[in-house]
Amino acid sequence: YYYYYYYYYYYYYYYDDDYYHDYYYYYYYYYYYYYYY
Repeated sequence: YYYYYYYYYYYYYYYDDDYYHDYYYYYYYYYYYYYYY
């Protein structure tokens, strides 16, 4: 039968700069794959 697996990963990056003060960049990506079992 089909087996469906879903996995998501989110990455959070934060930095402080003179130009961008308290600037946080948050990026998330998810990928999924399915295979026969």
